[in-house]
Amino acid sequence: MATYYIKKYGVHELHGADCVWLPIRKGMVKLGDFATAEEAFTKATTLYRKVERCPTCCNNVGKSRTASTGKS
Repeated sequence: MATYYIKKYGVHELHGADCVWLPIRKGMVKLGDFATAEEAFTKATTLYRKVERCPTCCNNVGKSRTASTGKS
């Protein structure tokens, strides 16, 4: 399992905890522990309308997606 974070403001970008591009954790929300980046992404889209994946640590799950329902 890996821990994932999502940027709370601006572009909601998903990062793994060990990502070299993870922004300073201020403004980041711990999404939780997931077996795969895809699982973390799916959870993130329930919280935010548009979520983008970090191309470095979440590159195995494709492009950004806009959820049909959700917040901000």
